[in-house]
Amino acid sequence: MRNSILAVACPRHPSREYRARTGASGAGQPAAPQRWPDGGRRPSRTGRVAGDGPALAGGLSRHRTPHPIPPSGVRDLLVDYLGELKPGMDYGSLQGLAYRLVRLFWWGILQINPDQTDLRIAPQTATRWRERFAVTTDGRPRGELHSTLLAIRGLYRDLAEWSHHDPVRWGIWVAPCPIPRTESRAAATDQRRRKARMQARTRVLTPLLPAFVAAGEARRDWGKRLLESAQATPEGEQFVVDGVTFARSRPHPRSHYEVQKASQLWAEVLHTEPGARAVPLHGGRANITMLEQDAFWAWGLVETLRHTGIRIEELLELTQLSLRHYTPASTNTLVPLLHIVPFKTDAERLIPMSPLLVTVLLAVQRRAKNGTAHVPLSVRYDPHEKTHGQPLPHLFARRRGTRHEVISMFAVRTLLGVTADWAGLTDNGEPVRFTPHDFRRLFTTELVGAGLPLHIAASLLGHLSLDTTRGYTTVFPEHLIAAHEALVERRRALRHSAEQRTATGDEWAEFEQHFLLRKVALGDCHRPYGTPCVHEHACTRCRFLRVDSAQLGRIEEMTTNAEARLAEARDNV
Repeated sequence: MRNSILAVACPRHPSREYRARTGASGAGQPAAPQRWPDGGRRPSRTGRVAGDGPALAGGLSRHRTPHPIPPSGVRDLLVDYLGELKPGMDYGSLQGLAYRLVRLFWWGILQINPDQTDLRIAPQTATRWRERFAVTTDGRPRGELHSTLLAIRGLYRDLAEWSHHDPVRWGIWVAPCPIPRTESRAAATDQRRRKARMQARTRVLTPLLPAFVAAGEARRDWGKRLLESAQATPEGEQFVVDGVTFARSRPHPRSHYEVQKASQLWAEVLHTEPGARAVPLHGGRANITMLEQDAFWAWGLVETLRHTGIRIEELLELTQLSLRHYTPASTNTLVPLLHIVPFKTDAERLIPMSPLLVTVLLAVQRRAKNGTAHVPLSVRYDPHEKTHGQPLPHLFARRRGTRHEVISMFAVRTLLGVTADWAGLTDNGEPVRFTPHDFRRLFTTELVGAGLPLHIAASLLGHLSLDTTRGYTTVFPEHLIAAHEALVERRRALRHSAEQRTATGDEWAEFEQHFLLRKVALGDCHRPYGTPCVHEHACTRCRFLRVDSAQLGRIEEMTTNAEARLAEARDNV
């Protein structure tokens, strides 16, 4: 377990990363690990995880990792610390924490002071490490600065707390934290700035969303027309779609994989008229089947994300069993529901589906069935836990060769990027991209802006805290103006009715006369309406006087005259 945890801190080579997380040696297959009923790996009495292969024993040796950590007490401490946190973290979070504590922190400390044997770091060493850590090797500011500093403070804080319960195991490692408390406030400031950037991004994407959605629909229709034209054209014949001339062809298979692709439709691009869209090519030909499939799945992904606000992991976990319905006794009307399996908060939830979302998911279901009676079973690989799930009838799955695979997260982001390129979205001349999480923020902003209570929006999003949902909500200036106008109207409703009557002619003339009389010799009088002059028209003594710049010379003359008269009076005493 020691090496299996720390080996994820510095993975570089794919084979090394695979051996580090599977325990496989170079000579044979990995042993099947023992697991808890919920899928977690069961540790043995010696502290190792059952199923770790012998290759992990040297996972941190100098010839295994690019940043070796020599055997020491701190190395064993980090293993034990990460082992304590492992049950409550997924693989991706554990890998990130191990990378911050091992690679960024402790490995950096050893580069400055190779003789460091405990966590009691000298101030000079800590200062040098922070200076080196603040920038990357190419001189750019480090992006994970505050997250790493908070992880280090968490390590020292946890050791201090755990030492009260188990002083023999943890007490000897308690030491002053080299990261000052001010970094916590700096991290909070950085988090507020990040939140402001996300809200600014939401304000940029909101007016572009209709064009993005329209581009997804147009691309889906284009792919459908392209496939229908190719199917209706014999091999060797030509057909034209949106100004592009194609010729049906069949690629010459040179491998087993290309034999599997023989069922797909291929065409050569003969001519593209000026102004027509360029068609993506694969090996000099256009894969008509793949182009139509990509266009359809991009449309389905966009519509599902923007109508549900679910996370990308939850989207890819949707199965045929996720489509539910409920009939309330009060209305006796069928309500379609979308069941979201537990993911981040370990709490399932149900999202009411709009008629448009029902139409989209039914189209996705028909595409997944591909003319059969049931949705084929497929296995999804979880990049966070580094595990494969159970075979389920996933909706967002497509055939790849002889396999039926769930669309990967990378493929989802690629399809969204292609749709954005199709739409030609820009902001101040820069191309705009939509990410899956952008739709979650757009969905939240739309719900709250439409008047949905914040706690209901939190339930739909699966948030346990209203502060999290509030961070996803972006307030637009027009919302502020509308809220202020509503406040003014409410205050007017509370005022006495006599104050709401229309002013008479004499009252209005007096009101206008007040502003006409505000002009004085030295400038303007800014005293409020209906108040008397408290200085008996001694304007130079009044704080409401706004001096006209043209009268500054006159004020200097008055000042000089007053000083001369004062001096004359003193001389005559």
